[in-house]
Parts: sequence; structure tokens; C-alpha cells
Amino acid sequence: MPVLPRRWASLVVAGLLLTGTARADDAEARRTQLYREGTDLADSGQWTEAAAKFEQVVAIRSAPRALIALGVAEEHLGRLVRAKKTFTSAADDAHADGLAGDERAARDALAEVAPRIPRLQVVPPAGALIASLAIDGADATVTSGVMDIDPGDHTVTAFAADGRKFEATVRCLEQSTCPVTVVFPALPLPLTVAPRPGAPAPPRRSGPSVGVIIVGGIGIAATGTALALWASGKQQENSVKAKCPNGGTSGCDPSLQPAADASREKLLSGNALFGVGLATIAVSGVWWWLSSRRDDAPAPPSAIGISPLPGGGYVGVRGAL
Repeated sequence: MPVLPRRWASLVVAGLLLTGTARADDAEARRTQLYREGTDLADSGQWTEAAAKFEQVVAIRSAPRALIALGVAEEHLGRLVRAKKTFTSAADDAHADGLAGDERAARDALAEVAPRIPRLQVVPPAGALIASLAIDGADATVTSGVMDIDPGDHTVTAFAADGRKFEATVRCLEQSTCPVTVVFPALPLPLTVAPRPGAPAPPRRSGPSVGVIIVGGIGIAATGTALALWASGKQQENSVKAKCPNGGTSGCDPSLQPAADASREKLLSGNALFGVGLATIAVSGVWWWLSSRRDDAPAPPSAIGISPLPGGGYVGVRGAL
């Protein structure tokens, strides 16, 4: 790091002038004492301790000469970015106060420090945006892809919007540009589980086919019709019994015989049709289950038919599934 004897000698003289013109209050006395201690530490090369003293001086009351002293200490510590900022503040304050000599000293120091500052160049990844960026653990904003940074090793951490992380350590030297290309890890592929070789595929159920719906509907209609016939026959039978003496077991009027025969026919037909309806509903359920199975081999064609049986009053169901 460069040693600036002429600049430092002028600062020592400035410190003595500050001591002679300081106000006689405790804060100014403390400020003058701190400034003197800082210059003594700087003369002995203890720049860390000197910088701490000058920071306290500026905290009590900032002035261009105190800022220049702090900037020199920061420069010797390798804090070039902070030194540039401090020298800039000193030059601006001196210009505002009309202190031409202090402004010239601050701008000379700034002209020496600025070219030495490394530039960190962050190159974003192709096809992705950097959601957040940190340099040495502190949030950072890179304007136009580059930023001033102190010499030395630095850790660059970047995050994508989906949470992917990039981190790298880069060494930046004085008067150089150190590029860092951000490369986020590839997105993980979706996890798929392939079936074991030879293992049967899981069964796949589907909705009922048109044939199943038709057969099931016929079964439901037959069952409903059977219940209606049975109820009508039972009612007619009870009516006949009510007109016969002895509860309809004997002594009935022969004219009631046709009504009794009709009620018996309805009861028989209802019972038979009820059984056919239940059987048809069962057949449609089995058909649906068989047709929804997943099988590599083609299923045989299914056929079903319903027709009256000889003798009348009954129907039959036949088919192949």
C-alpha cells in the first residue's frame, strides 16, 4: 500500500491548527484529543487503531480534514471502496465550505485511489434471472453488471427465483476486473417409478358401457314391474277373501272365481318377473366388472338376450360374457 508522506505531514499540521482553534467545550476537547491520538497511531503504522480514532472524530463533528485523515487510514487498510467514498465526501464538504486547499487535497487523494479499485463483474446465467445477490454475506446490487470492490477474496452468493443457489469465491486484484459467471444447478427431473419387469399393470376401471346400462335398466324396470304386479295381485286376492265366508277357504260364490284366478296369476307373474329383474341386474354388474378389467389379451365379444319362455308369463336371459 502506498505511503503518502507529504499528504500526511499536511494533515498533522492541520491537526495542530484544529487544536489551537477548538472551542473550549468537552466535546471539542475530546475530538481534538482523539485526532491527535489518531495521528500518532498513523505515524507508527497502526492503521486499524488510527482509523477507529478518526471515525470517532468524524462522529463528534465531521470536517474535510478529519475525513481526509480517515480516508488515508482506510486506504492503508485496503478498504479502497470506503476510502473513495470518504475522499468524495471530504471534497464535497470542502467545496461547500469554500476550503480550496482541503478540496484540492481530497480530490488528489481520490484521483490516486479510484484507479486502484477492482471491479467485480457478475455475469447472469442464460435464460434465468438473479432474484437476490450477496457479496461476503451482505446484500448487494450490481448496476450494469459491475461494482466496485476491495482487493482480496470475496464470496459471491446468488439465488434464482425458484430457490436454486449459486456460490463461488473470487480473488480480485487492484486495477483489474474480476468476472463471476453465475450458473445455477439444473432443475431436478420429476421422479417417476417404472413398473417392475413382468409385473402386471394395475387394474383400470372405466364407466359402464351402453350395453351394461341397457341391461341394467331392463333389470330395474322388470323388478319395478314385478313389485307392481305382486302388489296388485295381493290387493285383489284380499278383496276376494273378504267377500267369502270363512276367510275365503270355502263357501265362496262361484262368480268370484275369475277374480281369484286373476289375482293368483298376478302374484305368480310378479314373483317370476322379480327373480328375472334381480338376475338381470346381477348380469349387468358382472358384465361391467369384466369389461372394465385391464388385460393385454383381447376380451371375447359379449352378447346377451332376453326372450319369453314357452308357456307365457315368464322371460329368460341368455348370453355370453
